[in-house]
Amino acid sequence: MSNFKTEIDSSGIDKILNTLDDDQFRKDVMLKGLTAGAEVLKQATSETMQSKWPAASHFSKFIGQPIYAGVNIQKDKAYNEVQVDILKRSKVDWRVRFYESQIKERVTKKGQSRGTVTPYHFFRDARQNAQQQIEYAISKKMDEELKKIK
Repeated sequence: MSNFKTEIDSSGIDKILNTLDDDQFRKDVMLKGLTAGAEVLKQATSETMQSKWPAASHFSKFIGQPIYAGVNIQKDKAYNEVQVDILKRSKVDWRVRFYESQIKERVTKKGQSRGTVTPYHFFRDARQNAQQQIEYAISKKMDEELKKIK
């Protein structure tokens, strides 16, 4: 399985956050900024999934909604992390992981081919194409939160 992480240069933001006294407020501002960036990535992933994999717009009997709606955001306040997830949640249609990564040719013990799945890489491409928008959304949301205290 592919595991992607997005690194963001946050040295300027870190300096501003370090000047704040309240540790809980600092974590809240950072979490809200990361959540705004995750929303941008979620939207980009849904759009890329629908454009590259037309079946993603169809209703899935496994999750009770279209497949592209299975893109989720998970927040972990304890570690101040936000994750956009398409592979791990039980609510997500299980076929998504095969179309994001790849299945090489599978063969039974009797030698019968079960075929292959060519990857669409919609999550990887969405992340690469929306990198600047994600960083902008994070900094914009954090600026809005910091302006509230002034």
